[in-house]
Amino acid sequence: MNKAIRFKSKSEMIAEEIKTAIISKLYGIGMRLPTERKLATELRTSQLTISKAIAMLSREGLIDKRHGSGNYVVNSVKSIRISFLIDENKYGINPIWSSIYEKFYISAFCSDINIKINMNIIPENCNRIEPLHVDNSDIIIVAVALNPQRVESICEMGKTVIWLEEYSSELPGFSVYFDNFNAGWMAAEHLYEQGCRKILYLVYKMTADSFSGEYYISRRRLEGLSALARKKGMECHSLSFCYPKGNTIHELRTHIDNANDSFDAVCCFSDDLMPYVIRTVVGAGLKIPEDVAVIGFDGQPFCGSFIPTLSTLSQPIDAIALTALKIVKDYFTGVVVEKSYPLPAQLIVRESSLLNNQSRRLNKNESEKNKTI
Repeated sequence: MNKAIRFKSKSEMIAEEIKTAIISKLYGIGMRLPTERKLATELRTSQLTISKAIAMLSREGLIDKRHGSGNYVVNSVKSIRISFLIDENKYGINPIWSSIYEKFYISAFCSDINIKINMNIIPENCNRIEPLHVDNSDIIIVAVALNPQRVESICEMGKTVIWLEEYSSELPGFSVYFDNFNAGWMAAEHLYEQGCRKILYLVYKMTADSFSGEYYISRRRLEGLSALARKKGMECHSLSFCYPKGNTIHELRTHIDNANDSFDAVCCFSDDLMPYVIRTVVGAGLKIPEDVAVIGFDGQPFCGSFIPTLSTLSQPIDAIALTALKIVKDYFTGVVVEKSYPLPAQLIVRESSLLNNQSRRLNKNESEKNKTI
């Protein structure tokens, strides 16, 4: 038997409009609302509908009625509805975003504010985020790969947004993100300390189906990597390709076969690429990490159990989740909130890049330099 569809009443829709105005700071905490007559005029409805809508908001604790007719004062928000958007690809939900969501959810559950969270999965080939994805939410937390179409469609909704990925331009709302430039710098610094002097960076490009052009956070990681390389006198080259694709291993193998001794370290845009790189490097007769050190980004769970174990620049999952939650609580209680929160990476060193005998690699680089001279 089909469940009957319940449509919202006019007063419920007006209550949502007033709440959206309060949340967007049109009416601040402690301020008086306009009179019922003025609200009715502004929202093009009847005064009776306004009275019913305000009664709903009063029961929610968002509005207090003071002495006098139509004298309403805005309270801090007691209940917040959040849409948490998470990327999905053919392998499933992004594990980093999923971990951030779990930490956010558990922490929000223990919060003194009633936070209602609805997780919405966004397919990889979805270019526009539709209102259906964020139905009835007061705030949107965006944990998806960003492109101009996605950003534009989210901004068009006019809701408060917390973005969890770095973007090429300033975004409306708040941004809490992994500092990709800093992570690239840290990766190059670690490789330099291990005796590496020639780095190959595997640059990620968006697949033609869902995105076009270079992925911004990939470029930021390369910029950080290159900046430290220039400072230390290292060589840094990049190889661009679309991922995932069936010919990824073939591309890597061809490049490594042609490169000979042109690099002694591979820095992967994402941890997901490292198993392919390990397989390719070993297949070319090279040893890890003696001949080629390998490091990635993000801190995927499998890195600690792979053979060899994989070094990575881990995203600060707890810090991202807790910072996003703090923004939610501060914003809705009237506390001034910063717009941007870049968070540093955590370097996790494992077998794939840890060279016990650094002098061996340094001597090898020196002898190659002498041959060139």
